[in-house]
Amino acid sequence: MATLLAALTDPQLDALRGWPEVAIAERRASREARWRPPGGPWGRAEVFAVEHLGVHRLATFTPQAGATAAGPGEALVERASLAVMGARLGDAVEVVTAAGRPATLTLVGVVHDPSLAPAGQERAANLYVTPETFARLGEPQLDEVRILVADRPLDPAAVDAQAAAVAQRLDAQGVTVREVRVPPPGEHPHEAPSRAVLLVLWLFAALTVGLAAVLSASLLSITLARQVREIAVMKTLGASRRAVAGLYVAMVGAIALAALAASALPTALLARAGIDAVAGMLNVDVASYAVPLRVIAAQVAIGLGLPLAAAAPLIARASRRTVVDTPTTTAPGPPPAAPGRRRWATARRSGPACNAVRVRGASRSPSASSPSPARCSRRPPACRWPGTRWWTGSSRRAGTTWRCGSPVR
Repeated sequence: MATLLAALTDPQLDALRGWPEVAIAERRASREARWRPPGGPWGRAEVFAVEHLGVHRLATFTPQAGATAAGPGEALVERASLAVMGARLGDAVEVVTAAGRPATLTLVGVVHDPSLAPAGQERAANLYVTPETFARLGEPQLDEVRILVADRPLDPAAVDAQAAAVAQRLDAQGVTVREVRVPPPGEHPHEAPSRAVLLVLWLFAALTVGLAAVLSASLLSITLARQVREIAVMKTLGASRRAVAGLYVAMVGAIALAALAASALPTALLARAGIDAVAGMLNVDVASYAVPLRVIAAQVAIGLGLPLAAAAPLIARASRRTVVDTPTTTAPGPPPAAPGRRRWATARRSGPACNAVRVRGASRSPSASSPSPARCSRRPPACRWPGTRWWTGSSRRAGTTWRCGSPVR
């Protein structure tokens, strides 16, 4: 489709419709104007005059309430303009263009024109009138001609060539063509803003997915660090590297599947709310909320594949660890004393590797209760802890006894 800024008479328009380059041709015009309710303040407006309003075939709109066509002294209003105007169907408004001839118009119908920006953003009312009403406003001519080319209407080069040929033929007939406008064929006027919004959503989605991968990898790393000894025990009992890796892959897959199932409904609801918000911002209607199968497949692949991809290096490193490489702990010392009991009073003797201990309740001094070096060299059969020193103690009720203890530091 192309727009020629030229004023054509009825015979010239009829001749234009018969040219081989032209499939459809319609006259229209648009003017900036002001409007106000009777006796109220003035506001911005855009007035569109369309030939055969309501049955035109190019740059159409969708009737939503009231009349589908306007008569003399009447106007159709774009749906987003009602909130800006604070008006209702049947209200009368005063409209004036740059020609300076005000006219009172009655709002008889509501239409939706998706090619216009929302009136709330422009703070302007969009009105549609007939050529007769346009003449009442002091604008007698429709100075725009919109044509649909006959050959390859979606090819930009073909549209440009045919629009230029039509303009040259009009110039040859003495018609002044001030400008030729060719928008991108088959592209909505809001295509560029829509792509910008989609790009922002893609960036946020990519950041969310990346952060989720980092979080899942960190949690799995902590889990594997805590289960190093469990993995060593499984390998000691005969588990292979593949079996250990498969166990943790199954665990991560089960968690990812549960998270994917739990997030399906909230994601769908939030996505629909976001779509409605963007559609309202662009003044378009959502034809269908159906999700293509390829989108669902991509969501499932990312939801299951990303956690497994992030966990694969960690699981591979943990499953390659051998039993010998597993860190061990020092053998435990004696069990701690029961709560409420006093600690053993210890004293160190200068004898050879002997730690003498006085049992609680003993009345003698540590030096008096300390055994001889010869007795310190004796080791009870029950003590099997390597690297320990041996304790001995004395009590009022019993003789000297042997006890196992921690290494003397």
